[in-house]
Amino acid sequence: MHPPSLPAALTIPKKLSRYSAFIIVLGICVGISASTASTLTAMDNKSTLQWQQMVQAGENQDVYFHTWGGDPQINAYIQWAAKAVDRKYNINLVHVKLSDTSEAVSRVLAEKSANNNDKGSVDLIWINGA
Repeated sequence: MHPPSLPAALTIPKKLSRYSAFIIVLGICVGISASTASTLTAMDNKSTLQWQQMVQAGENQDVYFHTWGGDPQINAYIQWAAKAVDRKYNINLVHVKLSDTSEAVSRVLAEKSANNNDKGSVDLIWINGA
């Protein structure tokens, strides 16, 4: 059974450069958060500091990325992104291949119910659908 295709707004354009795609994946992996500073300069400084702190916190860590594992092209793309993240940031992106993404969602809900708010086994989930 194949997952539903992504809505047009969430699909990756064919002309997207590898660098742009890397930036998108990296943003997802590291979890960039928006700054709430009142001026653009303050926002830039705060964002840069937050980014540096996130990168430092992620060094030598494993990030578990749960995705449906049935598409060889997507699997190859995630493999490429994992190597790039490892080379640039020394973060080990582990691709957890699922037969159904609901497995990861169920795991997150079970861990949350058990008050496991800090040491969960799922860091990222790729969820398709409308």
